[in-house]
Amino acid sequence: MNAQNKNKIIECYQIIETIGKGANGLVHKGINLNNGMFVAMKEMPISKEEVKAIKKEINFIKNLNHKNIVKYFDAVVKDHKIYLIL
Repeated sequence: MNAQNKNKIIECYQIIETIGKGANGLVHKGINLNNGMFVAMKEMPISKEEVKAIKKEINFIKNLNHKNIVKYFDAVVKDHKIYLIL
C-alpha cells in the first residue's frame, strides 16, 4: 500500500487500506466518518476535460439498483482524482 494514502481523509471518507489495483486506478477499503459504514473507494486520475463526461456517467449509475450491480453512494473529486464511493 502507498503509505501516503493510509488514513488519508477525503471529505467524510477515510482510507483504511488499499485492497486492489486495476488498469484505471486503485481500490481502497474506507470508512464513512459520518456513519461508520465501510465502503470501497475507487480512485482514478482524471483531467479537467473528463470531469463533465464522468459526471454524466455518475448521474446514470447512481440510479441503478440491481442485486448484481455494486451500489454507488457518492463521488468526490480532489487533486486531479475522482473517488467513486461504492
